[in-house]
Amino acid sequence: MLESLKETLADISERNGLSVCAVISRNGVPIAWHGLDDGNKETFATLTATVLGATEVIYSSLGISGPITVNSVSDSENMAMMGLNRKSMVAVMGKKDPAELNEAVQEAVTRVKEVFENER
Repeated sequence: MLESLKETLADISERNGLSVCAVISRNGVPIAWHGLDDGNKETFATLTATVLGATEVIYSSLGISGPITVNSVSDSENMAMMGLNRKSMVAVMGKKDPAELNEAVQEAVTRVKEVFENER
């Protein structure tokens, strides 16, 4: 399944012009990725899981339903994160505007779920 996930993430990255596309456990362990090297995959995974989890806690503590996506915007690249299921999430980065990244992360979630279902 890991090879299928990596191929799917590479395809999503190529089709959407992403520099990073990753599946990460909710506790910050990298599961599968495209565009990250061994030197930064752990840090990326840990911190994106922390940001998504913290954002979900903020919403929950205010009595608001959780965010669908969480975005980060910079001068050079933007990021979008989305929960995949109770145990994992997807994060993408690229030189796209937040709306385009939200579409890319949604595509990634949909396609990764298909890989999980086909590998059962």
